[in-house]
Amino acid sequence: MYEYTSFRGNEFRGNANVDYLGDLDAAASSLIIIGQSAWTFYSDIEQTGAAVCVYPSTQLVGEDGTFMNYAYYCRLSEIGLPDNSIRSVARGCLSDRVVRA
Repeated sequence: MYEYTSFRGNEFRGNANVDYLGDLDAAASSLIIIGQSAWTFYSDIEQTGAAVCVYPSTQLVGEDGTFMNYAYYCRLSEIGLPDNSIRSVARGCLSDRVVRA
């Protein structure tokens, strides 16, 4: 996650559930997901509040045949979230509201 739109500013990287985003708590404006797992983003701390599940459904195939799944959103509005609204995240699809790239 990035502080500003179009992947600028402070960033947060993770590969596990996070109950509180620290410096980017309610301050993220853009998002990149890499890997095969879906991620659920929440509007409150400790995986509570409004939630949206995002799948990295775009696939890039390398020259050696390896695959990389990803999704990128220059603005959180692209996944139906208000700017600066994410406060916690969980690995996996844990919401009925689902977005695919």
